[in-house]
Parts: sequence; structure tokens; C-alpha cells
Amino acid sequence: EVESLGRALLDHQRAADDRVLVGSVKANLGHLECASGMPSLLKVALAMQHRYLPRSILVETPNPHIHWDTLPVRICGG
Repeated sequence: EVESLGRALLDHQRAADDRVLVGSVKANLGHLECASGMPSLLKVALAMQHRYLPRSILVETPNPHIHWDTLPVRICGG
């Protein structure tokens, strides 16, 4: 998912050093099956309201199989 997002951003002429921050709610709440989109939507709404991007918890080392240095994507707080 991250590499696909990164490639799509690069395809639209976004520079690799102009990074988009990504995060997840799964570490906070687990897998929620059919309701999985609602916590993410609430997280985005609250981040916009408070003008604050919360860090992604439980991220000590980003996945080494993702080419982070060549993609315009970064883990928020990671």
C-alpha cells in the first residue's frame, strides 16, 4: 500500500523529498473488520480540528522491504 501510494505520488510529479505523512489507527484499536474506516476518518477529522498530526505508535523501525528513501512518503512520528 505504501509503495503504491508513493509511486502514484511520483507519477504526479511529487518530489521524493516532498513527503506525505501516513499513519494508522490499527495499533491503537486493532482490526475492526467492517467498521475499520470510521476510526481513520475520525482521526483525520480530529487532526484537522486540532492542527496536530499524532505519531504512529509502536513504530520503532519502518519496514525494511519498503524503499522509504525513494518514495515521497513518511510515517508520521516514525
